[in-house]
Amino acid sequence: MCITKKMLDCAVLVTDGAGTVIVTDPDVVQGIGGRISGIVETSPIEEVIETVGHENVLDPEHATIDQYAGAQMAFRQGHKKVAVTIALATDAKRIRGAFGDQIAIFAVHTTGTSERDAAILFDVCDIVSGCAAKWVRTDAKRRNVVQAGNKVPVYAVSAFGKKILEERLKQIGSKLEIGTEDPPRPLL
Repeated sequence: MCITKKMLDCAVLVTDGAGTVIVTDPDVVQGIGGRISGIVETSPIEEVIETVGHENVLDPEHATIDQYAGAQMAFRQGHKKVAVTIALATDAKRIRGAFGDQIAIFAVHTTGTSERDAAILFDVCDIVSGCAAKWVRTDAKRRNVVQAGNKVPVYAVSAFGKKILEERLKQIGSKLEIGTEDPPRPLL
């Protein structure tokens, strides 16, 4: 949706068979992001790499997963509004430190996140998925975030995150469930 609405140019994602990839096609983003969860390692599959395009695969030879290097690659390709999905708080912190507010960070697959890492995710990400993450859900209750969904809540943390969530909910005909003020950090 964000690419279709020109809110973002591309997404840096992890896909089975290619590792870290840069995607500009909204249907491919949805296909990758909506189908497989929690990939920590993969092997190269030529058919997948060809579909994404060799130039959009961080490491076609090894299918390496490295979201930081993927974000660097997206900016080198000339993209200005880049989103990146991360599963680890350390990656989110490193990416935010390197790219500041030039990048939108989406925390995904947060099940098992520690209390300390949950706090980091809320400090540096724009969107955080609640998954089955006790500490993510607990921290969300203490913060000024906007939530969509109950079973697998999604939290908008920054002003840009809130804009994304509002647009998505408008698209599907739903309303924000909680949150009273705009989140503090503007983005993009």
